[in-house]
Amino acid sequence: MSRTFYLISYDVCHPGRRRKIARLLNAWRYGGQRSVAECWLTASELRHLQTMLYDHLDMEVDKLLVLKRDDRSHDFSMGTGTISKDAFLIVG
Repeated sequence: MSRTFYLISYDVCHPGRRRKIARLLNAWRYGGQRSVAECWLTASELRHLQTMLYDHLDMEVDKLLVLKRDDRSHDFSMGTGTISKDAFLIVG
């Protein structure tokens, strides 16, 4: 079975549900940032994970986005992330 790269992003309103979703994804993720998980999954693993995630989501207020990497695309990245030592964050 071959694995495919997926980005799984979630926006969950309730803190308890958000923690459950984060714990579920931690078992599958190999990287990512907080509410965005980078996962290598087979088709059956993806179906299983989606079923578990849907069981903990309130579909009226929570959001879940699963993106499959296009095999025709090329990886592109810029720079390296650093942790800010400032007490505030400016986005512009």
